[in-house]
Amino acid sequence: MARKKATESDEKTKQVNTTVAVTNDESTYGEGSVYFRASDKMYVAILWDVDPTTGKKKRIPCAGKTPEKAQEKREKKRVELEITRKMIMDGTYTPPKVSSGNNGPVKDITLAEWMPKWLSDYVSISTKISTYTLYETMSRVHIVPTLGSVSLRKLTTGMIQEELIRGKLESGRIRNLKDQKVGKGLSPKSIRHIYNVIRLALAQAVKEGRIDNNPALGVKLPKKRKSITKVLSKQQMDKLLAHVKQSEPRLYAAFYIASRLGLRRGELLGLRWQDVKWEHRYISVEQTVERVNRSDGKGRKTSIEFGTPKTDASAAPIPLPKDVLEVLKNHYIRIKGERLSYGRDYRDNDLITCNLNGTPMCPRQFTRRLEKYLEKAELPRVKLHSLRYFAGANILRMGGSMKHAQTLLRHKDVTTTGNIYLNGCIEMDDLLQLLERDIPTPVEKEKSFRTDSIA
Repeated sequence: MARKKATESDEKTKQVNTTVAVTNDESTYGEGSVYFRASDKMYVAILWDVDPTTGKKKRIPCAGKTPEKAQEKREKKRVELEITRKMIMDGTYTPPKVSSGNNGPVKDITLAEWMPKWLSDYVSISTKISTYTLYETMSRVHIVPTLGSVSLRKLTTGMIQEELIRGKLESGRIRNLKDQKVGKGLSPKSIRHIYNVIRLALAQAVKEGRIDNNPALGVKLPKKRKSITKVLSKQQMDKLLAHVKQSEPRLYAAFYIASRLGLRRGELLGLRWQDVKWEHRYISVEQTVERVNRSDGKGRKTSIEFGTPKTDASAAPIPLPKDVLEVLKNHYIRIKGERLSYGRDYRDNDLITCNLNGTPMCPRQFTRRLEKYLEKAELPRVKLHSLRYFAGANILRMGGSMKHAQTLLRHKDVTTTGNIYLNGCIEMDDLLQLLERDIPTPVEKEKSFRTDSIA
């Protein structure tokens, strides 16, 4: 008897400490192994028990981020089974509802199976290319690796709150997609992007009758943080443009237009010569260039595709000042020369900003160009989108109104424009000049005062 107890004790210790190897000993009732599942980087504790509703012995995997978490979930599952067993004995047990669609019961599938189907059947045909790419990325990088193994009917609000929202807030930044190494936590804004994707996906699952209720609706999101957008000063922008003109002159026009007219990245790369109305001095945004992730069934493929403007307001005409017209004229002569040098190999898309052979430029590569220029010119690192904010701030700097800035940036609502610039886009130097333009009462300067005398 003592020898048997010692064997059982050794076996339990072996099951608790193992992280890779799986022990297949099922002799102890209700106990199972704990192992590391490489597919989703989770520890799994196996519970062998008798299903009280069918009377059949079944294997129940309970996953967690650590062996302790997995064992904790196994114990919770064991308690749930005991409660169900007691309710059956008391005659108070009610079987859960089975979701059904228009054509009868719908098969339960995992979240990993549902997300690609939802993206393919619904998102791809109802949204812009850029929106599809964002949703696909959120699903592939964050949602599926975290909750993909859970079936739709077993997915709970608590799982989404704990594993996805809180987990990503604490350590959700993926540093390496191949081995899923994580870094520091994601920002509240990124968390909200992820949440919106899973909420919409589960809302469609409800409509299809796969689940009765959307478990994402009860989730509590982190508080929004107001961010201050870094924008280059006028002197810094002049230095950047001078560096681009010297180091890579064929892209000078693109960065000059971005800083003066505030075009978005996709709009800038999609702008064509036919969109320039020379005589009437305005341009119209008719198309964009987007980097798209698509799956062909064999894997994920990235392509550069033409898309449509962000909103109807984005297609509004943009006035062309004389300096921008001159830059465009000089750039047209350069592009014309590139066409002639390439000859038949040139792929003419009528693009103002393009690769040497005429093909659309990758948006990500264009952003990296800016990062390189900023580093070489020893300027603060800012986002490409901040050039758009600089254009709006420049309007205000020259005495224009918020309405003027809204018209240039083509925001649907002036409130959007106001939110951007009230959150710190206007440079401190400009604000200081305005405050000191008309000082209400004379202030005598103290000659003997020194700022370094303040303790």
